[in-house]
Order: sequence, then C-alpha cells, then structure tokens
Amino acid sequence: MTGQAVSWDRFDQLKQQLASGDAAAVVEPLQALRQQWPEPALATLLADALAQLGRPQDALACLQADIEAGIDNHWTHYTLGHHLAQLGQLPAAAAAFRRCHALQGWTASEDRGYTFTHDYFSGHIPTWRQWFAELITITPIRILEIGSWQGGSTLWLLDHVIAPRGGSITCIDTWAGSSEHTFLAPLGLSLEALFDSNVDRTGLADHVHKIKGRSQDVLPAMPAAGFDLIYIDGAHEAEAVIQDAIHAHRLLAPGGFLLFDDLNYTFADPAQNTANAIDFFCRTFAGHYRECHRGAQLLLQRDRSSRLPERLLLVLGMHRSGTSALSGLLCQQGFTAPAHPDPAGPANPTGYWEAPAVRSFHNALLEEGQSSWDDLLLPADLGSPRELPAHLHRLEQALQQDFPALAAGQIALVKDPRQCRLFPLWSALIEHHQLQAAAVLAVRHPLAVALSLQRRDNLPMDRSLLLWLAHTLEAERHSRSLERVVVVYEQMLHNPAAALKACRQLVGLQALEPDPELLQRWIRPELNHAELGSSPFRGDLSLLELALDVYNHLAAVHGAAIEPELACHLDQAHNQLQERLDALARQSSRREMLQLFWDPADGGGFSEDNSLRSSVAVDRGLNRVDLRLPAAAAAPRALRLDPAEQPGLINLQRLQLLTPNGLPLWQWQAGESPLPFAAANPQTVFLPSGELLAASHDPALHLAIPAAVLEQISEGCRLHLEARWQHLPADLAKQLLDQRLKLSAPDGALPAGVAG
Repeated sequence: MTGQAVSWDRFDQLKQQLASGDAAAVVEPLQALRQQWPEPALATLLADALAQLGRPQDALACLQADIEAGIDNHWTHYTLGHHLAQLGQLPAAAAAFRRCHALQGWTASEDRGYTFTHDYFSGHIPTWRQWFAELITITPIRILEIGSWQGGSTLWLLDHVIAPRGGSITCIDTWAGSSEHTFLAPLGLSLEALFDSNVDRTGLADHVHKIKGRSQDVLPAMPAAGFDLIYIDGAHEAEAVIQDAIHAHRLLAPGGFLLFDDLNYTFADPAQNTANAIDFFCRTFAGHYRECHRGAQLLLQRDRSSRLPERLLLVLGMHRSGTSALSGLLCQQGFTAPAHPDPAGPANPTGYWEAPAVRSFHNALLEEGQSSWDDLLLPADLGSPRELPAHLHRLEQALQQDFPALAAGQIALVKDPRQCRLFPLWSALIEHHQLQAAAVLAVRHPLAVALSLQRRDNLPMDRSLLLWLAHTLEAERHSRSLERVVVVYEQMLHNPAAALKACRQLVGLQALEPDPELLQRWIRPELNHAELGSSPFRGDLSLLELALDVYNHLAAVHGAAIEPELACHLDQAHNQLQERLDALARQSSRREMLQLFWDPADGGGFSEDNSLRSSVAVDRGLNRVDLRLPAAAAAPRALRLDPAEQPGLINLQRLQLLTPNGLPLWQWQAGESPLPFAAANPQTVFLPSGELLAASHDPALHLAIPAAVLEQISEGCRLHLEARWQHLPADLAKQLLDQRLKLSAPDGALPAGVAG
C-alpha cells in the first residue's frame, strides 16, 4: 500500500472519530499528518475539530495558513466561510463563499458579488454541471424551485442554465426560514432581502417569478405539467416533503426531472426524517419515474406518457401560396396528415390539410393579443419569455391532439400559414423536446397572392405585398436551424414529381415514382385562382420591386436549400421590410398620460401634490401599465385614477393592487360585477358595450377599494392596469356623450353612473 493510500486510510479513521464526537483525540494526529502530507482536506477536518473544542480562532488560523501557503482549494474557502459565519463575521464569510464558487467555475458569484451568510449549495455544483450537460438538456427550460432561501441554487441555475438556454425559474418560499434555520433570528437577517439583492445582481430578474408563501398553499393553484425541472428543497420534515412531492408530480411535464435535496436530513422525531417521505413517494409513483442519481440528492425523470411526434415536416408559406396542394400531395406520399384535417371547400377543392388544433391555438394566441393573421404589426409580447412556458404547453397539447398516435418513424406534416410569423415558438418547441424537424418553404409569385387575397378577402394590394414579405422572410429567417428546401408554386405546377422528390429527400426518404393519376388529382393548374394578367399595377412600385426581388431569388433555388450568400441577401430585404413596418408603427403609436391621486391618511383630499403621473406608449392592442405608489401614499383614505388626458374610448380589462413583492391585495377583471369604480365627473361615462367614454381631456374614476385593503398600502405597492385605448376627435366624443345622456336620462335626470 502506498504512502498516500495509508494517509487517506488514516484520514478516514480520524474523520469517523470526529463524527463520533471525540474531537480532542483527532487534533494532534491531524496536525502531525499535515506536516507530512499537504492535503487541503486535512485543514478542513482539523478546523472542524478545533471549532468543536471551542477554539474558533485556531480553526480560522488553520484554514488561513493553507490559503497563505497557496493552497487555493474550494473546500478550504467553503469551510472558512462557515466558521466565519458562526463567529458573526458575515462579510468575510460571504467573500470566502464567493471564492469557493469561483474555484468551481461559478465565476459570476465572485464577479457580481453575490452574498450568502451560509452556503448549503456549492457542494452540489460538480454533479449539477454533469446533469445539465448530459441529462437535463431541455431548451428552453421551465424550472420550479420549492425553497429558495438566499438564492444559491437559483443564481447558479440563472447563470449556467437559463442564461445560455432561455427559460424561466419560479421560486416559492416564505423567506422566514424553517425549523433548521433558527440561528438566523439572533442575527437580525432578512432572507428575502438577501435573495432579492442576489437576483438583481444576475441581470436576469425578468426570468424569475417570485412567489412568497407556503408551498402547500401555492402549489395547488398552479397549472398542471408546467415545468421541466422541479427542485424540492423547502421544509425538510417528512410531512412537508411528501405534500410538495405529490403536488410536484402533477406540475411536472412528461419527460421532466424531479430533484429532492437532503435525503439524509434527520430530526429529533425520526418519523419526520426526510428520507421517509422520499421513500414513500418513490414506492407510490414507481411506475412513473426512473432513477437517474441517488446520493445526497435524488434525481428522477418522469416517463413520457403523452408523446409528441418525434419527426416533423413543417410546410411554411403565405396564405394562397399553394401550401394546401403541396401538403395534400405529400400526405399521399409518405407523410402523415393530421387526424382530422379540414374538409375541402370552394376556396380549396382538394382540402386545406391544416392541423385544426394547431391552427386553433395559433388563432387563439393572436386573438389574445388583439391581433390576427393579416396584422402587419404583431403584438410585441407574443414572444415574451415569461409567457413562453404557457404557450409551449398549449402548443404541445394541440400537436398531441392533431397527431395522437404516430408509430416510430412516421413524419407528421404540419401546415398552417400562421406558423411563418409564429415560428420562434416552434423553434422553442423543437429545441425543448429535441424533435427531428425539417421545413419546406413554399413560395408563390407575390402579385398572384395579392390578387387572390384581393378577390377572397378584399385586401388592398400594398397590404397583401407587405404580408407576403413578412410571412416569407420571417419564415426563412427563423427556420435556418432546420434542414430546408424551397418549393416554388409555379414550378411545382409544371413538374410536381420533382417537388415531391425534393421533399422526400429532405427527410431521408427514398425517391418514389409517383402515379401520374395521383399527381393530376392533387396538382391541378386550373385551380390557380389568380393568373397574372396585363392590367396595370396600382400600388407602391418600390414595394413591388422588393417583393419581386425576394421571389426571383427564391425561385432560382427551387428544389434546393438556401445557401449563406442568398440568406445574406434575404437579410437585407428583411431590413428593408422592417424599416417599412417601423414607419407604420410610428404612424399608429401614440402616448397616453395617466395620473393616480390619493387622499392621504391624515386627510387633505385629492390634489396635484398627492398624485403621480406616468406617460406610456400605447397601441391598438392590450396595454399594461404599472403605477408605483410612494411612501407618502401609505394607507390612503381613497384612490382616484385619471386614465387619459385626451378624449377617447378606454376598454378596461384588469385592475390590480399589488404589494412590492407582486402579491395581489385587490383585483378586478372585465366581466366581474359590480364595477369597482365610478365616474368622477359628467364627462366620464360607461357605454352599454362596457367601454369607458372620455368625452373631455380629464376623464376620472373613483376606485371602490375596501378600506381594509387601503390600510395595507405601503411604499412600493403598485396599481397594475390593463386596458385598450382608442383616441377620438373631441367633437365625436362629445356627440357620443350626448347620445349616451339622451338614452340614459330621457326625462332630463342625471344619468346613472355619472357623478355630479
């Protein structure tokens, strides 16, 4: 046996002896062993022994001697940090923990100055690095953390997982500590303040959803299957752990990971030992999980009980571009159609071949943003990282509904023109589930598309050309990570067999010689609804030139992929399109001025001194505004909201009074009654449609908030408003007011809902 092996054996003996409580017997042997063997573990063990003997300064000196000697080991700094914390030297302890993290590759902890009074996380870094490199590869990732404490694991996940992949983390905690954190109270520390400060330092606070409360109260209200990783690290008593675990089972998505911390945590009452709850969960749900790792932590992966199609072919093309004819042909030649595709109709005698559940989801998503397929300016928040997990879950459900039971190797064909502009969501789905996907870019002459849309939907020519450019260029731009082929409608009409061959080769299928009767049945030139004629073009010639340039370049690569040089040219065209759309946005956007008044607790009434103003940019969609109350507005007697400074219609959708931590004190949303506000002047009335008519430049609403809620308002509370604004000329607004007054009060009485 080598000398080093003998040393390690001796070290293990001394470690066991210290664990048994015999600290006095291990000090001298450890000191002697240090003289012969420069191993950092000796200093950490010796420091623990000295601390147990009531010699904390000697423990610190032992560790600092190693550091001064150039032994820059992360365990040395880790142990030093804990001993400094026990002595109340918290700034020095935090610095030691940061150095420990940096030596394990977590340099952001040191660079950004994260602060921890104790470090219960960094010992897991080596295994977590391996797990997130080899096992937990979901991108983007939705994480739920039950028990966040000062944010150690939260920050590491933000820095090393969410920052490179995208996604979000939901953190649930009371931030009051649990039974094992009794040492905090004498120190007068705020766990929540430390957590908030640390999260702010990451620069990734927008990816964090913080919920303050007991997990047993919060988890039941959360949507099912909404997370890819759930980390259970809250209260460690068995009765708390089993509740968290059962809720987590409902919240975990198929294929997701469930991670338990501190398997070996024990209590004075053995019935509450953490392992009891974990063992019970594993026995109860044995058929649903596979064990990935067991040690200080337990990592489980849930089975994929509801499977998505593993292979996808996405047909991307503008409306009226021949995508239906192409999709129908492909579904006769090796690709799998949706379970219940739309039937044929007058506009498409051979059928649409769209996935109806997917299309319904796309439409619902657009409608929620007050948008539609023919909207040139899509709502900016459609791609919000905070909403992405919910959108992905809904898309997964739609895809499973359209393709419920695909055999291995089958390729699901998904066609809906709305995909072109919502493709970033599809990219996230493909990466998230590691799906095999390819894309067909279906292109038709832009003038033919515009003429067809003019005939079917009465769309103006310039609008149709802008829509053609947006669908075509955005689909091309966002699908570059996939294998792709271009299919040009006009060329497909003349040689459908070549287009079919290119699509099959794209996904690795052998070329087939299609039946001529099949081709004739599915590709019928007589169904081309918009042959280009000789009538003069009436529209923006520069816009037409841009569209034709894009079309001609794509037509040149029919049946082939897009090379980098062409992609660069299309990027230039996309920049020109974006300039046009930005100009449209500038023409349509405007600003509204909101003012919130409060009647102070000591009286005085509403006044300019007791108010705050906020100027916000609004568009035709749903706008969200936060008005944050200052200290002077604490516990007010009443609140008044002036929602605009110009005549118009205001469609109020939601009002919330939120604490500084985002918890609702009071809320109302459209459809609830009675209305929680009353008009404060005769120029402010409610129409039968539910909209608020501001007939002057000073609309005002008294908010009917209960007195008990008002008493809870403190500095940092905010009024959250969701509404749509529509500006009206002053004379039209006055005319609407007069009509409303006549309808409401034919006898001349003051109409109900109008304050005098």
